[in-house]
This record gives sequence, C-alpha cells and structure tokens, in this order.
Amino acid sequence: MPSPEEEFKNPEAADEVYDSCLSFIREKTRNKKRFGLVFEENCNYGFRRNLWGMKPIGISLSALSTLAIVILILKNLFSKEIPITPFMIGGGPINLLFLFGWLFWFKKEWVKTAAETYAEALLGACDQL
Repeated sequence: MPSPEEEFKNPEAADEVYDSCLSFIREKTRNKKRFGLVFEENCNYGFRRNLWGMKPIGISLSALSTLAIVILILKNLFSKEIPITPFMIGGGPINLLFLFGWLFWFKKEWVKTAAETYAEALLGACDQL
C-alpha cells in the first residue's frame, strides 16, 4: 500500500493500487452465504443508486399522472362526462405520495449512506479473507 508521502507525490498511482485492492476484495467476497452482509448491502446500494438514476423519469411520470387524475376529476365536477372511479380517488393520493418520495426522499445523500454502509461491509469482510 502506498505511504502518505507516495500518495501525495503520485495520487493517480495510489488510486490504481486502491482500485486493484478493492477489485480483489469484491471478487473474493462474491459467496453469498459466506459474505451475506456484503451481498445485502451491495443490493441495497444498487437499489438506491438505480432509483436515484430514475429520479427525473419518476418525477415526470408521477407529476403527469397526478395532473391527469386532477384534470379528470375537475372535468367530472364541471361536465359530468367522465365518471369518477375508485382509481381516480385512490390513484391521485398514491401518485402524489410517489411524487413527494421522488422529490424529497430519493436524494444523493440517501444513496451515499447506502454506499458507505456497503463499503464498510466490504472492508469488514477483509478479516474473513
């Protein structure tokens, strides 16, 4: 492993050493039974990262769905052309809940927490290697 002085002199080379070590640890901890915590934390991190990546699409779909339901309900109130269905009554609040989730819950910090927990589990597995 690079010393602090070596890392300061050549951070790119030090990063290559760290990347190589982490690749080695990841490959050696693929056994789900032996390293169950590493597997679970990797899944949790991947799930959160993927949701965060889908955030723009999720916000758009939730907002458009909520708006569509509101328009249908308003159209019914003024013209009675479209009947209000249980889907409209239940779907509106559910879509709104998803919209708030996309806006306020799925954040970079939420993903970072899972990434750090996965990193701790991965490095903690070194004792078993």
